[in-house]
Amino acid sequence: MELPLPCFVCRRVLDPAVPGSDSPMQPDDAVWFSAYGQYGSTVFDPCDGSQLRINVCDQCLAERSELVWHERYVDQPPLAVFSQPWLPDGER
Repeated sequence: MELPLPCFVCRRVLDPAVPGSDSPMQPDDAVWFSAYGQYGSTVFDPCDGSQLRINVCDQCLAERSELVWHERYVDQPPLAVFSQPWLPDGER
């Protein structure tokens, strides 16, 4: 396995965020995502706590920001979830 995993979108090889790290999910200039599945998926919804994980490089994420939804959870009363379209830094 390549370390870290390449970008899921463009397949660019990513450098580790910490030199010498052997973690596949600590990329430099990228974000890793995990999913437990989704009701309705015919590909992955195991309902056993297992996850899929992918890396997406910052460039691919920023170029497709219109496809990304940003949620912020507030765990202090009153509990709330704030959802809005995501904008990369500098575009707010």
